[in-house]
Amino acid sequence: METLPSTKKRLFDPKLALLLLGLLVLWLVFISTIPAEYNSPYEKVNVSFKAIVNEETILDTTAEIAKGTNAFEAMQEITEIEFTDYGEMGVMIDSINRVTPKANEFWKLFVNGEEAAVGISSITIEEDTEIKWKTESIDSYTG
Repeated sequence: METLPSTKKRLFDPKLALLLLGLLVLWLVFISTIPAEYNSPYEKVNVSFKAIVNEETILDTTAEIAKGTNAFEAMQEITEIEFTDYGEMGVMIDSINRVTPKANEFWKLFVNGEEAAVGISSITIEEDTEIKWKTESIDSYTG
């Protein structure tokens, strides 16, 4: 009786598997040598958000965000705020972390220790920045 050669095909080729494994290892080595700043498509900066009511801090956090992010949008991501949108004039913050100023007070905005010349929605974060809110009496406002 004559035996016919086997026509079974292997589902697993060890040479191909070794080649693919080698390529995977090379790719992982290559990726690990790329500096961290190239792994992210955006340059990151730190922004510190603080809110003070009657000398009591109700918000004090720092977040790493993409350079060029709008400060208002970043603030919405890191804390609970309520606001009134005045369209092209921007937004007015009504409450931060569920704290609303008294009837004769408002949230005053400071950027890097200086009173802000524009509203929060007009600020773009380009470098490490401190955003601070403090309740102030309407009577003390000199605008």
